Amino acid sequence: MLFTARLWKMSKPQFKQMLEHPFNTELAAGSLSVEKFKIYLQQDDLYIESYTKALYKLASKAPTLEAKTILTSFAEIGFLIEKELHDNFFRKFQITPTTEALPACQDYSNFLENVTFLSPYSIGLAALLPCFWMYREVGVHLNNISIKDNPYQAWLDTYTGDEFLEQVRQMLQLIEGASRYSNYNMRDDMKTMYLQSCRMELGFWEACYGNKS
Repeated sequence: MLFTARLWKMSKPQFKQMLEHPFNTELAAGSLSVEKFKIYLQQDDLYIESYTKALYKLASKAPTLEAKTILTSFAEIGFLIEKELHDNFFRKFQITPTTEALPACQDYSNFLENVTFLSPYSIGLAALLPCFWMYREVGVHLNNISIKDNPYQAWLDTYTGDEFLEQVRQMLQLIEGASRYSNYNMRDDMKTMYLQSCRMELGFWEACYGNKS
């Protein structure tokens, strides 16, 4: 079994919770309040800054030129895609960016920066995977059940588009490569960090929806 298949099997409970979370079900139905989506965008805008730093740091640790190039492109191109998405919604809903991070956003940002800065390459890579993989899979599911003329369709389009799909594919390949050159203990740590990020992704949605801060 591929290492990524094992990761997916382990994270099925968190994935199910993401699909059933009211933030996501209401987003697909087009009934999510603009206020809740505004909070999400403001927090995601802050999170992306830290996520980009983590990608650059991981790129500096990459064992091959190919991996370094891929991770650097994620940091550069991915950041621009996210910023464009945010800016468009900021204009559409007249949202003002914030500098105040919710605890869930701050904790997740700090976690990723700490793991990528202080841990070996493979472990940091695993911690970054859910932001790619889970968003793709959640996005595909929500897009399949989305209403026509959904006010949040641009969000769904971003995470179900071919460009993001290719990024996810490349990220999964990097994970497989890293797992092959990691010993048992490091692979175990990769699983731990991956699952922790899955939980924090869920916590991020919960915080933005208002269930937890």
